[in-house]
Formats: sequence, structure tokens, C-alpha cells
Amino acid sequence: MKLFRRSLALWIVAALLIVAPGAALAQDGPNPLCAGLTDADCQLLSSASGAMEGVKSFSIPSYSVSFFLNSLDGETTFNATGSGHVMLPPDPQSPEGLLLHLVIDSASYSTPTSGQSGGEGEILVLGDMLYVKFNGEWYGGSLSEGAEEAEDEFDAGAMSDLTDLQQQFADLGIDMTGVVATAREADTDVMGQTVANFTTTIDITQLFLALLQSPAMGEAMGMAAEGEEAMTPEDLQMIAAFIAPMFQGTVISFSQGIGTEDNLVHSIRFDTVLNADLSLFAPEVGAVAGELHFAADLGEYNGTFEIPAPESYRPLEELEAQFEGLTEGLGM
Repeated sequence: MKLFRRSLALWIVAALLIVAPGAALAQDGPNPLCAGLTDADCQLLSSASGAMEGVKSFSIPSYSVSFFLNSLDGETTFNATGSGHVMLPPDPQSPEGLLLHLVIDSASYSTPTSGQSGGEGEILVLGDMLYVKFNGEWYGGSLSEGAEEAEDEFDAGAMSDLTDLQQQFADLGIDMTGVVATAREADTDVMGQTVANFTTTIDITQLFLALLQSPAMGEAMGMAAEGEEAMTPEDLQMIAAFIAPMFQGTVISFSQGIGTEDNLVHSIRFDTVLNADLSLFAPEVGAVAGELHFAADLGEYNGTFEIPAPESYRPLEELEAQFEGLTEGLGM
């Protein structure tokens, strides 16, 4: 059940990030995501964190996921669309009251050795029970057996407070100028309400350069090299000259559509473009190019959703074996 626990952890973390976008931004101090915005737009973007704090449930009228990876082994793709519902538990320390319902309208994948398209299914989490509908048949089982491992997944996927992180970078002399920037895109209309769309972009190449220009980074790298002296700015510049071009064009972006009247998030989008040429250090890997895109519309905030558990189901372990070939092909 390892695959299902990991997938569940990722989806619940995603749900928590949706209901608390920029949770770190509720802290005092400058909003690290406001670089490039006017004061009015920064205030609107920051207001979403406070408005979303009271959200305990929401629907996902539609979502889409697409993944593409091109490496020496060939091309791997995955695509899925669907809808869903989320209800968070009253007590974050207990799964009681948790509902995660994802309907998969269509799904397809391809690897260098296999492929499949047209799949439909459902994923349903009720409390500590997980049910998966695959090929028209339900599978289910308790998640309590993997509670410790799932907790580790949450810890590994936890996001640091962005404001604290920004301050830590400042204390280390790391200049984040040009690394993170947010732009307001064209407004849209949702149910008669104007929705302001913001996209925050992280330039990975600039992030490497910012880190390698920090004297503190030179000291840390020197200590890691078995007690050698701190690296000089010239040493770091030489390293940057090698590393930065390896990830040229790699960008991560996150978009939010925020209602100008209710300050709630009505849509999210996550996009990653990967360009990594590792030929110099790992010829067996070579150049890797990939893209990951996730988009979802959100609504029915604080609604009550009742999704019944299947009356009968087969053990999840029987389904696990059917997914082994797919997950190996996708590198999971």
C-alpha cells in the first residue's frame, strides 16, 4: 500500500495548500510573493490567506494533470482529468471527518515500453479508509497500518514558512532579487465576480546564482569538504559557471485566481518546466527535459458533501500489483 499512502499524502498536502494559499503570508512582515506587484495587488494577494483560513471544505468542479519527461530512456507521459470534493477533519491530528473524493473522468499514460488510455476511476478517502475504483471494481483498506509512514511523507512534504525562509536568506546574505516575481494577469469572471489572477515564478537558474554568491554558502561548502577553508567568491563563481547553464530554462510557477469581493481562491495552477543537462557529471543520465502541469477550479466553499463508502470491495493489496509496471515506468 506504499503507493497509495504516498499518493494520498500528496493529495492531502495539496488540499491543505489550496485552503491556505500562502499560509506563511499571514505572518507579519513583507510578503515575499509581492515582488513586481503594486501595493493594491499585493494587498489583494495577501488577503487570500486570511479569507481561506475559515475554509473547511470545497469542491473541485474540474482538474487536469499532465506530465511529460524526455530522457535517454525515451519519453514518458501521463494525463488525467476529473473533479472532486474535499472536507478537512475538525481535528488536524485525527482523520475523523476527512473526505477526499476524486473522480477520474479520463487518464492515459505512455512509457518507452508500454501505454494505456481512456481509463476512468475514483479515489475516495473517508477517515482512515481508502477506496479506489479501477476498471469498474472497488478496492479498499485501512490507512492506519501506514500511519507512521504517511506521517513521514507529510513531514518530508511540509513547506517552510516563506517569510521565515526569506529572512533566513537575508541573514545569510543571499539576495533573492530576480529569483521570485509575481505578475497580475488578465482578470476573469466567476459567477459574476471579478477574479484577479496572479502568477508567481521562481527562476531556478537565478536561485542557484543567488545561493552561490552568498559568503555563508562558501563557508558551508568549505565545512562540508572535511573542514577545508571557506570557498572564496571566485571559487563560487567558478562553480556557478558550471551549474547555472545545466538548468537554464528551468522554471517553477504557481498561479491563483482570487475573487476581488470574497478574497477566496477560485482557481489554482502549478507549472514546472525542467531543462537539465547533466552530461558533464552524469553521462548516463544526459539531458533531461520535462513538464508538469496541474490546474483546478474550486468552489462550494464550506459545503457539506456526502459520498458513501462502497458496499463491497477487494483488498488494496490486489490493486497494488496491477500498478507496479505503471509506477516503475513513470519513475515512482
